[in-house]
Amino acid sequence: MGMKYEKLFDSELKVMDVLWDEGDVEARHVAERLISVPFLRR
Repeated sequence: MGMKYEKLFDSELKVMDVLWDEGDVEARHVAERLISVPFLRR
């Protein structure tokens, strides 16, 4: 169960990184930025 919470926390950090870098942006922009990160693609 601990792993599930770590993954959630890690994904929240990735979203926050985009917001910290670019300020207040739309969710669509955050999603596009996250999809463009190579290690997140499957």
